[in-house]
Amino acid sequence: NLFGHCLGGTISAVYSSLNPDKINSLLLLTTPIDFEHSGKLGQWARQEQFKPEIITKAYGQMPWWILQSSFQMLKPMLPWHKIEKLIKEYKNPEFIKNFWALEIWSQDNISFPGGCFVTIIDELYKKNSLIKGELIVNGKAILLNQIKGPVLNIAAADDHIVLFKSTLQTYHLEPETTLMSVTSQGGHIGSFLGTKAQKNLWPQITEWLSSVEIGK
Repeated sequence: NLFGHCLGGTISAVYSSLNPDKINSLLLLTTPIDFEHSGKLGQWARQEQFKPEIITKAYGQMPWWILQSSFQMLKPMLPWHKIEKLIKEYKNPEFIKNFWALEIWSQDNISFPGGCFVTIIDELYKKNSLIKGELIVNGKAILLNQIKGPVLNIAAADDHIVLFKSTLQTYHLEPETTLMSVTSQGGHIGSFLGTKAQKNLWPQITEWLSSVEIGK
């Protein structure tokens, strides 16, 4: 049972396409698949003047602080809104616990392997080759309709990084492949780390995983 979040989900979908017999089920959490609908990140990545190979050649990788600043530019006022909310709720221990959980998650970054980053920008964001069946891995074309078994796709209602239209849809798969879609309240991270997610989303995930294990 393979579980991938964000770009990890994209890689998990690629692996599932290449190795359908090894996968009992696939769970995708806020995962981009169709990069035509990649929002502002896609618009920036497709600009002619954006040449990631220059950055990766200089640093040997894509530095985490460049990636982080890119995400922050999507909502430049968000840090100030967070501070405002923190000031209002600083006496609420439950809020503080969840606030720091989200902050630790979102600020704990590592740099991205240079060659992999350049390939992702070129093949996914610029060419959208995954959805077109033109992405080649180890000499094989990645075809999403090769994914078998039950698939759970979780999208976030207020996700400004992975838009709903960019996630896996029924028409990407063969009719016999079961796809269940769930929309969680919140953003790209809060949708699965927030208080509502702990009460609503994770019990659904647990129930779904239990059902696919029984059906194995």
